[in-house]
Amino acid sequence: ETSTHELSELDFRLKAAAFNRDTRLREAFDLVKDDFDIVIIDNSPFTNALTFNAMTACHEDGDQIIIPISIDQFGMEGLDYTCLLYTSP
Repeated sequence: ETSTHELSELDFRLKAAAFNRDTRLREAFDLVKDDFDIVIIDNSPFTNALTFNAMTACHEDGDQIIIPISIDQFGMEGLDYTCLLYTSP
C-alpha cells in the first residue's frame, strides 16, 4: 500500500521533471503492454501530475477511463474540469 506522503512526493518529482513528465506512465506501460490484458490505476480524487499521467497512459484503441464521482455539484464540476484538462491540447 502506498502512503499519501509517497504519492505527494512522486507528484512533486513528476512536476519538477522537465523531460517527458506527462508521459512517464505511458512509456512504462508501453514496455509491458503485451504482458497484461487489464490494468487498473486507482488515483486520488485530486487532479495532479499523477492523474494526468494515468489518463495519458490510456492512448490506444479500446483503452477506457472510468472516473467515479459523487452525484452532486462538486462531483460534476470536478469531472468537467478533469475532462477539460485531458482534452485540451
